[in-house]
Amino acid sequence: MGLVRRSCLGALLVPVVAALVALALLTLAVDRSATWVVGRAVESSLKDEGARAPHVHLRGFPFLTQLVHRDFSHVEVTARAIRRDGLVGNDVVVEMWGVRPDGSRAADVDRVQGHLTVPYSEVEQRTGQPAGSLSTDGSRVRLTRTLTALGRRVTVSGEGTVRVSGSRLVVTPTAVTVDGAAAGAALLSSVRRQLATTYAIEGLPAGLRVSAVSPVAGGLLVDFTGRDARLER
Repeated sequence: MGLVRRSCLGALLVPVVAALVALALLTLAVDRSATWVVGRAVESSLKDEGARAPHVHLRGFPFLTQLVHRDFSHVEVTARAIRRDGLVGNDVVVEMWGVRPDGSRAADVDRVQGHLTVPYSEVEQRTGQPAGSLSTDGSRVRLTRTLTALGRRVTVSGEGTVRVSGSRLVVTPTAVTVDGAAAGAALLSSVRRQLATTYAIEGLPAGLRVSAVSPVAGGLLVDFTGRDARLER
């Protein structure tokens, strides 16, 4: 079992707010120019934080009014991938509504929602499983491993379901075969215990929670949401 020490989500959101705070004092004459300048600055900050191909949409009008009042109505951030402190998330989408900076190191956000894909390679590495142990089979997780159970070295394959338990993603094996055939109850029990996988997402900003998870090509699609979130550096 492996635990994630930091959250990709927090690493992605905090630089956005920090850049908005730093640029909130800019005096720009054209609203469209303001959104472009601020958006590019936020993207630059995200690249420094480990985001690959980030893009920022600053929505709402008039934008200059949002700058003056330091209250951003709708900020959308996407990134092809984020890598920080050894963590990996792909196809990241974060939307924030009602972003209000509080000083230079924090902000309150009325509502947040988004998703990212945690690659199976990341789950395997963090939970100590061999590479290639996890894959997607339709709406289920495919499990394949060679392991020792009841003193025997066996090859196990099967399917599993994935669910959210607090901030943890839990993969539970269901249909399982051992060496290509059905197995006795004791052997199956031992195998299932070893195949069960728990991947913890820690360090979410206050007010955010993992709301859903589902298998997709190459990994686990994690949805998150929150209200009255507090973002801090």
